[in-house]
Amino acid sequence: MVDQNGGTTESELRQRLTKSPARRAALAFLGAIFCVAIYRAWTQPFSHDEAFMWDRYLAAPAAGIFTRFAAENHFLHTLLAKLSQLAFGNSPFALRLPGLLAAAWFFNTIYRSMFRAAGETWGAVTGVALLALNPVVLDFLIICRGYGLALALFAAGLAQLVEYFSGSAMRRSQLWKAGPAIALSVTANLTFAVPSLAVSAIFAGLVFLDREDKRKLVSLSRFAASAGLVAAAFAVASPIRHARKRHFFVGAHSALQSLWNMIDIAIRHNSTLWIDWRNPPAPNGWTKLVAFVILPLVLAAFAIACAKLYPAAKRSGIRTLNSGQLLIILSGGILLIATVLLIGLHHLTGLLYPIERTGLYMQLLIGLLVIAIPSAFPNAGLGKMFGKIWIILPVAFVMLFVSQMETSYFSVWRYDADTRAMLDRIPVRKAPAQLGASWEFEPVINYYRRTSMPWVAPVGRSGPDGQYDFYMLTPWDQALLDQRGLKVVVRAPISQAVLAIAP
Repeated sequence: MVDQNGGTTESELRQRLTKSPARRAALAFLGAIFCVAIYRAWTQPFSHDEAFMWDRYLAAPAAGIFTRFAAENHFLHTLLAKLSQLAFGNSPFALRLPGLLAAAWFFNTIYRSMFRAAGETWGAVTGVALLALNPVVLDFLIICRGYGLALALFAAGLAQLVEYFSGSAMRRSQLWKAGPAIALSVTANLTFAVPSLAVSAIFAGLVFLDREDKRKLVSLSRFAASAGLVAAAFAVASPIRHARKRHFFVGAHSALQSLWNMIDIAIRHNSTLWIDWRNPPAPNGWTKLVAFVILPLVLAAFAIACAKLYPAAKRSGIRTLNSGQLLIILSGGILLIATVLLIGLHHLTGLLYPIERTGLYMQLLIGLLVIAIPSAFPNAGLGKMFGKIWIILPVAFVMLFVSQMETSYFSVWRYDADTRAMLDRIPVRKAPAQLGASWEFEPVINYYRRTSMPWVAPVGRSGPDGQYDFYMLTPWDQALLDQRGLKVVVRAPISQAVLAIAP
């Protein structure tokens, strides 16, 4: 088929490009990663936060989702998890289905975004791998929590904004997609409120730079109205009105702690140091290299790119920039504005700085920025040489992420990796087995007890000190082994927890 201008139709062009070696490789890679995600969702045992949310909202009457606010109630995701529970039951895989669907959507979004930004090149494949293999992102795309869904919605909203500003055609209908996607990311996880405000600021700035847009207030109002409708529905339907400062207790007390944490969880993801959640690992040389060399290098490249792009955008209009250049402005601009907002909110309200899960959007934005940077420079001469040197950076991180591929635990809740296996070693008996457990195990033990192991007695959060048939202890509670002369039945290899019995 040929369009009225004698060219290839868009659908035919898309079909042809899909068959390019780079696209075939990207699709095969994403298919493999999605299979890994399915395998992990099927095989990995429930974690502490998943089980805690299940107990508070999925095992309880559905009305609580709409009336009781708590940090674990990621409203949109909780609703979807409830629907999945009603349809498929209480297995970990059934409860993780909304996250898996979000993962598929996220992979589709980064596939489209990378080939828009980098063209039909292997650089696009590198970008797909960088974003999809990030171990922090993979963990939170799988678990039964709202982080992955929020990330997928946020990424989809950004992709729509890049498409909106690409080319001379004014397609305001895309704003009806971008606005709700960004707003819905907040309903899936409130930590996305800060970057969503940053998106709004960047969008307004780009609209005022858009020479082709003669009705700027219309564009602004469509984006604001579409996002505002979602926000209004969220305010009415959810229990957000009951939110208080005390509910937001996960985070770092300093910007430097936040930076260390978000770097470490990505580059030292499978370190055994993460087992003890109370004492995150201290930064090592690699952490400092990323923080004080690589990150400043990326930000310096962003500043140079902006210095090159701004005069061109002001002179010829924002729509003369290609998708990669727009992605630089969006991802880098959102990153900087969000950082300023976080610092301001911390000093004004005491809001904690983000860490692994609460800073998930930072991992996405930095990845997008790293891949898009070469788009600011001409693909010839020094610009081409810069691109060949720069690609070493994302390739190195892809190799690092591959080396950390993990399919048996979630790093933040590594202490829960063997909980189900240890419970399986408790024999079935007529009288329920009395189990003294470190309080971290309580939600998961009670989840499995209520769904598939009725021979285990209810467990509280008071700790393991007392007279019990069995003891399940985290590494930091194992002094009890000698104090009570307990006999170890299982010493778990991943979590380093133990299952023991009284002498």
